[in-house]
Amino acid sequence: MKKNQLIFSIIVSSTIFVLSLFAQNSTDTTREAAKFMNRGDIKGAIAVLNKAIEKKKDLLEAYRMRANLHLFNKDIPSAIADLDKVIEIKPEAQIYSQRAYFKTFLRDSEGALRDFDSAIANGYKVDKAYIGRADVKRTLSDFDGAIDDLKIAIGLNPTSAQAHVSLASILGQTDKDVEAIETLQVFLDIYEGKRHGNLPTSKMEPTGLIVTIEDEKSKNEKSQSFISGQMMKSSGDSNSPEESEKQLRQHERILNISLAYANLAQLLEKNGQVELALLNVEKSIKINKSDFYPIGLRGKILLSLGNLQGALSDLNTAIRLMPIVPTHYADRGIAYLLLGRDADAQLDFDKFIKIAPRGEDYLKKRIDKAKLQLQEKK
Repeated sequence: MKKNQLIFSIIVSSTIFVLSLFAQNSTDTTREAAKFMNRGDIKGAIAVLNKAIEKKKDLLEAYRMRANLHLFNKDIPSAIADLDKVIEIKPEAQIYSQRAYFKTFLRDSEGALRDFDSAIANGYKVDKAYIGRADVKRTLSDFDGAIDDLKIAIGLNPTSAQAHVSLASILGQTDKDVEAIETLQVFLDIYEGKRHGNLPTSKMEPTGLIVTIEDEKSKNEKSQSFISGQMMKSSGDSNSPEESEKQLRQHERILNISLAYANLAQLLEKNGQVELALLNVEKSIKINKSDFYPIGLRGKILLSLGNLQGALSDLNTAIRLMPIVPTHYADRGIAYLLLGRDADAQLDFDKFIKIAPRGEDYLKKRIDKAKLQLQEKK
C-alpha cells in the first residue's frame, strides 16, 4: 500500500497466517507441527518439519508449512527455497504466486514478475494474482501496466477491497489524489450501503504471534517497506480446512476494508479535509484495533486539530506497535513541543533523524511551523 507523506511513504503488506489452514491436505507431520504452533512454539514446529524432510516423509506438505514458518522467522530466502522444493514436487500455479510475493520483498522484481506470469498462464487467473503482478509493475515504474492489471482484478472481483486500495495507491503515487479519493469513496459507499452502515467483524482470533520484517534497502529511499503479519487461528468449533479457508478469506477482506478507510483518511488529511479524514480513520480503527497505521494517522490528525493529549495517546500506541516508523516520532515530537515539553520533543526529533537521516529539511520545516504557532499564542 502506498501512503504519500512529505518525505516518506510506508508500504505495509499484511501476511495472514492461519493455524488451522496448515492442516489442509493434513498429514501426521503437519498435524504434529500444528500442535507446537498452537502453543506458539515456532522452533518446535520447524523441528518436526525438519525431521520429516530428512526422512523424506510428507515432503509436499512439510515444505509448504515450513516456508510459512521461515517467513515468520524473518528468513525470506529460506521460505523461497522451500517453495522451490514445493514447485519441484507439484508445480501448482498458486505456489508460483506465493513465491512471487516473497520475491518482491527481496527486490527480485524480474523474478517475481516471471512467477506471477507463470501463475496466471497456468490458470491462477484470480484477482490476487493480478493485484500482486500490478504491485511488481509499479516497482518497475510501469504504472499503466499496473493499472491495467488492477482493472482486470476488479473485473474478476468487483468487491475486492485489496484491488481498490492498490488502484488508489497508484493514483495517489502519480499525483492523482482526486481520482484516488473517488476510487476509495465510491467503493466504500457501496460497501456500507450493502451492510446498512454496519462495520465488519472477523471470526478469526489472533494467537499473539506477530512479525514485522523491515526492508533494509528502503531506509535511504522515499518509501519504507515492511511485511507485517500476525499468526491467526480459526474460531468456533469447526476446524475443517474448508471453514478455515473461508474464515481466512473473510479476515483478509476485513483487513483490506480497514486499510481502505485508513488510506482514504490519509488522502483526505493530505488535501485538508481533516474532519472527514477523522471520520474515516475512526472506522478503520474500529474494524482493526491493533493496526499501527490508522492509530498513528489518527494521532497526526488530532495533532492538526489541536487535540495534543489525544494525539500523544495515539502516537504512543503507534510507536509501541511499530517502533521503526520515523514520522510517528516527528508527529509526537511536535506534540511535545507544543505542550512545552522541549526535552521530550528533542528525544523524538533525534530518533526521527536516526531512522530517517534524509529527513532533516522536512523536520526543520515542521519545527519552525510549530514554534511559530507557539509565538502566535503568546
